[in-house]
Amino acid sequence: MLNWNLHPKTPSSAKVLIVGGDEAAFRLIEESLQREGYTCTRATTGNAALIALSEHPPDLMLVDLNLPYVSGQELIDRQKKGGTAVPFIVITVRGGERVAVEMMKRGALDYLAKDTQLLDLLPSVVRRALQEIEHQKWLTAAETKQARLTSQLRAERQRFADLLASVPGVLWETSGGPTTGKQRIIFVSDYVEKLLGYSVWQWLSTTNFWLSIVHPEDRRRVAREAARIFACGEGGVIKSRMIAKNEDVVWVESQIVVTRDPEGQPVGTRGVSMDITERHWNELRRNLQYVTSRALAESATLAKAAPRILKALCGSFGWNLGELWQVDRESKLLRYAAGWYPPFMEFDEFEAVSLATAFPSGTGLPGRVWATGKPVWVADIVQDPGFLRSAAAAAAQDRMHSAFAYPIMLNDEVLGVLAFFARDVRESTTPDVLQIFSAIGAQIAQFMERRRAEKSLKAEHDFTSAVLETLAALVVVTDRNGRIVQFNHECERFTGLSFEDVRGKHYRELMPRGGAGFRQTFF
Repeated sequence: MLNWNLHPKTPSSAKVLIVGGDEAAFRLIEESLQREGYTCTRATTGNAALIALSEHPPDLMLVDLNLPYVSGQELIDRQKKGGTAVPFIVITVRGGERVAVEMMKRGALDYLAKDTQLLDLLPSVVRRALQEIEHQKWLTAAETKQARLTSQLRAERQRFADLLASVPGVLWETSGGPTTGKQRIIFVSDYVEKLLGYSVWQWLSTTNFWLSIVHPEDRRRVAREAARIFACGEGGVIKSRMIAKNEDVVWVESQIVVTRDPEGQPVGTRGVSMDITERHWNELRRNLQYVTSRALAESATLAKAAPRILKALCGSFGWNLGELWQVDRESKLLRYAAGWYPPFMEFDEFEAVSLATAFPSGTGLPGRVWATGKPVWVADIVQDPGFLRSAAAAAAQDRMHSAFAYPIMLNDEVLGVLAFFARDVRESTTPDVLQIFSAIGAQIAQFMERRRAEKSLKAEHDFTSAVLETLAALVVVTDRNGRIVQFNHECERFTGLSFEDVRGKHYRELMPRGGAGFRQTFF
C-alpha cells in the first residue's frame, strides 16, 4: 500500500555521501549530520565519489563545487550519465551564489555557502532535502500506481465492451417504475442500433421510449406485464413485437430483474433483450403443423378436421373468423366446407350466406384465389367491390374488415382456399406468415388428395365386386401370399362357406385331401 501522507517523515537511516577536499570543514559537517542520526560517508575527490556512488549509492549527496581534479559540476554531470542520478546539495564559497543557482537549475535540491552559518543551517537544509526526496518517491509511486490503475481500468472497459459486443442481444438498465410515466433508460448497449435501428441517444433521452415502439396490438399487455414484474420484484420474461426504425416487426424476448435500494424497495430494472423472430416463427410453424397433423389424423373427413385447424390459425394470428372452401370438380364451383369463430361473436348470418354461396373461378375472394393460385389480402372487405358478401359482413354485429385468403395447392392444382377475417383494418401480412400457410396448406392438400384416392379406390373395388357377384363362375381372389380377399356368391353356394368364413385363410386350406378333381374344378 502507498503512504498517501503528503508530508512523509524523514528516514532516520538515510545515507549521506559528503564530497569535499577541505578535511577539517567536512569533518565538522560529518559530525553534525551524524548527531542528527544519518549514516555518513566521505569522499575527498570527485573520482573517489564516483566509486562510492557506484558501489554504495547514498540517499543524498553533499558536493563541494571546488574539488581537485574532477570539479563538483563535472562530478554531477558524470554521475548522471552513469545512471545513478543521486539527489544532491551543493556547497560553495561565499559569493558563489550565481554558480549555486545555476546548479539548482541542473537538479540541485538546495545550496549552502561556506560561512559561519553553514553548520547552523546544515541540519534543516538536509532534513528538508530528504523530505523532498521522500515526497518525490511518493509522487513517483503514486503516479506509477495511477498509471497501473488507469491501464487496468482501460483493460476492464475493453473487456466489458468486448463482452457486450459478443452478446447477441441488448443489455439495458432503467430507473423508475413503468407505471410512473417517468421511467428512464439509463444504460443501453450499442447492439440496440443493430437490432432495431434507433440510436442509443434516442433510448436514453426519451422517457418510456421502449414502450412507444412496442407493436400497438401488444402495447397494453406489455405495459401490464412490466408493471406486474416491477411490483412483485421477482423479475420475469416478456415476449412482444417491436417496430424497428425501418418498420420491420421484430419479435423480442426480454429477461428482466428488478433493482432495489438499500431498504429493499424497487427502484428500477435491468435485463437483456434478444431477437427471437426466427425462433418464434419456427416454433409457431411447428406447433401449427402438429395441430394440423393431429386434427387430420383423428378425423375421417376434412370437414371434421377443419374447425380445429381454423381455430389454431385464428388464435395464432388474431383472426376472428376462419373458413375452408373446397373445389367441387363436377360442378366446377368452390363450395363452403367448414368454418370457425369464437362462440361469443355474432357471425351466424355471415356463415349462413357463405353456406348458400358457391363461387366460380375468379369470382369473390375465394374465387380470385382459385383463379390465380396466389394469396389475396383485402384491407377492408366492406369497401371492396369484388367482395360479394360485403353486405353480410357489414350487417354482422361483429362487423368485419380485413380479410386474407390462401390457396390449398397440390402441385399446380388448387384444391381449396383458406379464408380469414378480422374486425380491425390491418396491413398486409408478412413472408413468415405466408411460409406457415404454405406448410399448412400442403398438409391439407395431401390429406384431400389421399381421401380422394381412397374414395376412387373404394369405387373401383365396389364396381369390381359388383361385376364378380354377377358372374356364374367360381371366383376367388387372393393376395400375393395366397390369402383370400374376395369370394364371390357362386363360391359361397358351391362350398357352403360364406366370405367371412374364408377371409384371410390360405386357399389351400379349402382343398380336401386327395381332392385332385376338386382342385381342378374349383381352382
